[in-house]
Amino acid sequence: MSMPRWEKICLTVLLVLVSAFWLLLTLRWLAICLFFAFLVSIAWRCLRSRLLVPIILWFAFFGCTWLPFDITFRTAPDGPKFVECCPGSPYHDYKAALELDRRGECKFCSDLVTGFEPRYWVVW
Repeated sequence: MSMPRWEKICLTVLLVLVSAFWLLLTLRWLAICLFFAFLVSIAWRCLRSRLLVPIILWFAFFGCTWLPFDITFRTAPDGPKFVECCPGSPYHDYKAALELDRRGECKFCSDLVTGFEPRYWVVW
């Protein structure tokens, strides 16, 4: 017994909305890229017809939100490396923390916590 087309569309829209809410809660750059790839895979008929492609992209997106690291757009003079938050959050010396972040020695983090923040960041 197969589902009618309107049920498939409703389930897909529900999955996209729940995934978008989850993305807003976790907010990872790598997950944003995979989420848009997932959206493209369900929008294009040739990719949607191969059901495995959207499924793999969605699981990659969801798994990416649980990784202990994320990427940044900062550069470091000594090449790619993993860094943690700048020491002192909430920052007592705000300008020094911003300078460390600019040099790629640490990542300037917010003192607001949702519980899904990555512990490490990849600085290029």
